[in-house]
Amino acid sequence: MSREKIQINNETYVAKPVSFPLVLSGDSVGSIVANENAPLLFGNLSISYDYSIKAPSVLVAKLFSDDGIDKEQCIIRLHSANVTTIEKKDLFFDSLTIDDNFINDHVSIYFDGYELKKPVTGMKNLVDAPLVNNAIYVAPVGGGGGTDWANLEQQTRLLALVYDGLDRSLSNNINNFEKGKATNVTFNWNIEADDDILTSVLFGAVDKSANLVGNQVFNGVVATITKILAITVQSGNNPANVSSTAYARVPQFSGKLADGTNEPTYTQVGLTAFDKVISSSATTSKTFVLVNEYAFFISNNANSAFTDIDTNFGLSLGEWNSTTAFFIKKTVVITLADGTTENVTLYRTRETKSQTLNVKIN
Repeated sequence: MSREKIQINNETYVAKPVSFPLVLSGDSVGSIVANENAPLLFGNLSISYDYSIKAPSVLVAKLFSDDGIDKEQCIIRLHSANVTTIEKKDLFFDSLTIDDNFINDHVSIYFDGYELKKPVTGMKNLVDAPLVNNAIYVAPVGGGGGTDWANLEQQTRLLALVYDGLDRSLSNNINNFEKGKATNVTFNWNIEADDDILTSVLFGAVDKSANLVGNQVFNGVVATITKILAITVQSGNNPANVSSTAYARVPQFSGKLADGTNEPTYTQVGLTAFDKVISSSATTSKTFVLVNEYAFFISNNANSAFTDIDTNFGLSLGEWNSTTAFFIKKTVVITLADGTTENVTLYRTRETKSQTLNVKIN
């Protein structure tokens, strides 16, 4: 029977083509033959079963590890209600975990691929370190010093089994803050290179390659701010840039006005006595206890609708000069904390009310 050599992470294995059924016993729930002497397999599994009778719901392919924690490679879920066969390709494993629902008579598992062993000791040797320069090749035993490369498909499959790409994240501590009000915004980044080799790490165009976990504070921010984390790697398979934005939101208000006071004062001081909301949404609910008073909202949405929460009926809305609508509206200008101004919409009950009003605006 022909044999090949496969080298992964500078470890050379003898690869013997094999095909055989995997006979598992329901008496041994959990990892089957998961030890240093179990054959190391690379290939395809065909699993036939009749789920309508009884079958395991989950099979898990694993690799034995010297630290006592097997490395999970693939979860195989058996979910069909009929007799069927499923295939899992290019698995790298030495054991299967089964559940206590397993009955061997109703399940057939067949393996087709390679059995890998160390050529000198005859023992396998699993290596967790990353590939060195993506060095994966296949050559005949004794054939030319191991310089004959596998075809591209084989290289890609083997690399995918062991490659662990970089992880990166970028976030901020605010997400939403009051526009015009000086706010300190902290951006946090975290980069784990794993099997990739970093060639550049830029946060807001500033090099952070020596500081892969860190943060930066931007003080006195009054407008929306966005920062970008851009990373390049040696392989050229550069990940997409990630960004994080802290959004400056125009404040929204709600409250009550006494009879004779048609509108609030639209300055920072004038609006201090009312409820303020900083949100990306103009939807909110409010309970007003009114005694000959107006209820009002100041909203970023010029086309809001109103619902009486108690009855689930809509409340009519008209322009400021309406003589029939429940709520009336008009555009007003409010002054922000930094002295800039914004156009917003004032919504107010057309008449003063003496009632408890539960209302939703959206």
